[in-house]
Amino acid sequence: VAEGSTSNLFFVDDGVVKTPAEGSLLPGITRELVIELAESEEFPVETGRYTLDNVRSADEAFLTNTTWELRPIETVDGIELGGGPMTSLLQRLYDERVETRCY
Repeated sequence: VAEGSTSNLFFVDDGVVKTPAEGSLLPGITRELVIELAESEEFPVETGRYTLDNVRSADEAFLTNTTWELRPIETVDGIELGGGPMTSLLQRLYDERVETRCY
């Protein structure tokens, strides 16, 4: 699992924010900001290679892109995931950063 057609993948597993390593990924500006925000909150962030099973068994999962920012992944192959506390916090921090810097 690497990314969506126009989005970058994140998931949370046992309190660790995980996202596929760069390489063939979209050069996500929103992805980089979310990693920065997570690290500023001292959330462990791990990049690597992940399988669909890693995402299916995650505690929460979300996608990022510039247009819709952070959006929880509701289901993967019929398995409910959705957001969670870490996704909600990162959404709020992202919104605050955009509001502060852009408006």
